Amino acid sequence: MRIAKILGTVTLNRSLPEFAGASLRLAVPMSLSNLTGDEEPAAEELVLWDEFGSGVGDLVALSEGG
Repeated sequence: MRIAKILGTVTLNRSLPEFAGASLRLAVPMSLSNLTGDEEPAAEELVLWDEFGSGVGDLVALSEGG
C-alpha cells in the first residue's frame, strides 16, 4: 500500500452504468521524501477508482494488485 496525492479528475466521453456512484481520479504516488516536503513527486501518474469523494490535493491510500 502506498500514499498518493490527487492531482485532478479524469473525465470520460462515455460512461458505463457500473461507474455510477464513483469517479476516476488522477494521482501521483508519493515517496517518504515527498511526504516530508523535501521533494516534489516525480513518479508516473495513475488513474484511481474513487468511491469516497476525494478532492484535488488530498492524500489517499493506494492499494495495487488483487
